[in-house]
Amino acid sequence: MRGACVSVFALGLLALRLASAGNDTQLIILHHAGHTGSHALCNLFASLDCVQADCHEPRLNADEVQRFRLASNRPIALRIYRMKQANRRGGSNALQDLKDQRLVRFMPQVRTDLMRWALSEYCKAQGQRGVPKATQPCFETDDPQFKNQQPSTSPTNTYDISTLEAVANMLVKSKWEHDTQIANLGFPTALTHFVFYEDLLAAEEGKHDLLETYAFWILKRLELGIPEGCRRDAAVFDNALTPGEKRVEKVHSSRISDFVANTHVVRQLFAGSRFPTWDEVADGADVPFQIRRHWNNSLQHSWQSLGRAAAQPAAAAQPAAAQPLDPRRRGEVSAINALLPR
Repeated sequence: MRGACVSVFALGLLALRLASAGNDTQLIILHHAGHTGSHALCNLFASLDCVQADCHEPRLNADEVQRFRLASNRPIALRIYRMKQANRRGGSNALQDLKDQRLVRFMPQVRTDLMRWALSEYCKAQGQRGVPKATQPCFETDDPQFKNQQPSTSPTNTYDISTLEAVANMLVKSKWEHDTQIANLGFPTALTHFVFYEDLLAAEEGKHDLLETYAFWILKRLELGIPEGCRRDAAVFDNALTPGEKRVEKVHSSRISDFVANTHVVRQLFAGSRFPTWDEVADGADVPFQIRRHWNNSLQHSWQSLGRAAAQPAAAAQPAAAQPLDPRRRGEVSAINALLPR
């Protein structure tokens, strides 16, 4: 009986490998590190009609990864995993066949604004990794990922500076320094590109809504190109939400004075060179500059307008009742790709 079970398991692995060999869906693994906006970025990609995105955080399992990729009916599949935990179990090594075939990309999202990141982790991090608890009980939910469900009677709160400093030091050590060690996460630099929470905010909160253009830029940086006919449609993601599931909402204002009572003292803590910048940490870890370039949003509005205009003739040539995007059509919209930075 045991031999039969082993044989069935081996046949299952063989079937996955054979199916993988005939399937060219590209998989993006979005590394989740906590309050870095990875769920918001996943929501953005879920709104692209060429991407099959799952924004939950399942435990990384090679067979499950293969099944998710093969089940996708889109040219690109994206899923969030906590890759540091997976690497400790050697899980990413099981994806070697996908790496060898360049069918997988690794995309960690980083927050470079340490002050605002530490404020967002203030309650969640207390009592963990050497961070002391503040003298006063915390004034918001432990994990303010979504809208705060404990409204404060005061519009602002006072943050304990020694606790906030400990949170910032913890983030530098346990997040920045570990997440920049690409080799330890199990992915080669050729299949990796860092993206940044602040760039996502710039695309969403600027004068123009540039979320689609920003998502296309990321696909370009990952050397995946833009599948022909790919467009952003927020309804695609809204319709995919399960009952009770919420779209990710930003909790804190970008102006810290809107929710921090001791704003001046907090700003003073992060002024100067008390903490390293993320670029300094990345330089120390020998992270190549070409895989950590920021999005230049100052030029994107004109690129977006020109790219859409260039794509209009092709769109007009399609029949009125557009067919679902064929997942095997891999042609790029060259007019748009040419406008995006290399």
